[in-house]
Formats: sequence, C-alpha cells, structure tokens
Amino acid sequence: MQYVFGAVARELAEQEAQRRTGQTEEQWRASVGSYIQEVVASGQYPQFARRVVEAEDRSFQELFDFGLDCLLDGLAGRAAGGAVRP
Repeated sequence: MQYVFGAVARELAEQEAQRRTGQTEEQWRASVGSYIQEVVASGQYPQFARRVVEAEDRSFQELFDFGLDCLLDGLAGRAAGGAVRP
C-alpha cells in the first residue's frame, strides 16, 4: 500500500510543479538542457555526468511497473522461504 501512496504522491507533485510553473516536463527539460550539458562537459562532476549519460527516459507507468515488479519479486521470495531480515 505504501508503494502506491508514494507513487501517487510523486505524480501529484509533478502535476503541482507543472501547475505552479506553467511548464510541462518537456518544457522544463528544454529550459535546463544547456545548463546540464555544460555541467557534464566540465568534467567536474563525473558521477552526475555518468548518471545523465546512462539514464533511460522512462515513463511514469514504466517506473511504477518496474518498482512494483521488484516489490512483488521480493514478497514472492519471502513467501517461498527466503531469508527473513529483522
């Protein structure tokens, strides 16, 4: 249940940000794109650069489904007699 609440809270926060700024996610990305490129090109933040370069642009639904699959896999492992952590 908490997983769904968290996902809904994230979606609502995104909608609120769009309402406040008047920008869609695509418009916001376009507005910060050149700055992000400068930061990556500077070489000063290699971990950030790696995350930006390797990032896959997934939809909210894809992220939700992936997280839910991970959660359910963990529950299935525990139900099948997997290790129980305190």
